[in-house]
Amino acid sequence: MEVDPESNLIMSEAEVLKKLEKHLNVPLKAIRWVHDRGYLEISKQVVSLHLQGLGVFELPDFITKFEKLREINLSAFYLDDDGIKPENQIQAIDLTFLQDLKHFERLFLSNNRLTTLDLTPLKSCPNLKKIHLYSNQLKEIDLSPLAQCSLLQLLDLSNNELQTIDLTPLANCKDFEDLMLDSNQLEAIDLTPLRSLNKLNLLHLSSNNITQIDCTPLIGLTKLEYFLIDKKVKPKDSRQSESFFFKNDKMSC
Repeated sequence: MEVDPESNLIMSEAEVLKKLEKHLNVPLKAIRWVHDRGYLEISKQVVSLHLQGLGVFELPDFITKFEKLREINLSAFYLDDDGIKPENQIQAIDLTFLQDLKHFERLFLSNNRLTTLDLTPLKSCPNLKKIHLYSNQLKEIDLSPLAQCSLLQLLDLSNNELQTIDLTPLANCKDFEDLMLDSNQLEAIDLTPLRSLNKLNLLHLSSNNITQIDCTPLIGLTKLEYFLIDKKVKPKDSRQSESFFFKNDKMSC
């Protein structure tokens, strides 16, 4: 756990940790808190919660008192000598606790077992910038709430089981830079909503079931450096062929 760097509070192990541990009903040995401060004062300084691999699927109501909270990491993994392994994977989670966090910027829920996820509470997070949902089991996801997140920069949905996805809500995210949809089961995708995203830098679509794609919406995006898709995919219009080149068995625009 981190606190606002502008505050002069000293980081240390604290008795408050025991209270948090009791409320979450999980061991939070890695979390550090501020020593000898009142709870309400402390809660206003917390900007980051790192709860990786703890199996937390429901956060207590007092989380909404963390007025400056910008990041929550609920990814399911831990690191040992053999590398990264999943632990205490979350199968479902309610994101309602985020809707009152006006400063919230980054959500990490990767390497879990989510099959569905309602993003509706995120429309109340105007400063949301990054969403990491890779390596779950999502079969579908409604991005509509993200139309309210105009500052969104990154969405990682790679390594899921998505068969279709509507990118229309992302058209409102003018700062959007990175979209990862690789390693899903997409058979087709409409890139038209991306045509006005002038900051788009990365679009990753490889390892899907796409056989044909219209790349026209991407042609005017000068900041697009990486467009990754399987070499087998053909442009929808044969006249687009000159706009593609192949490298490392991937296709770039």
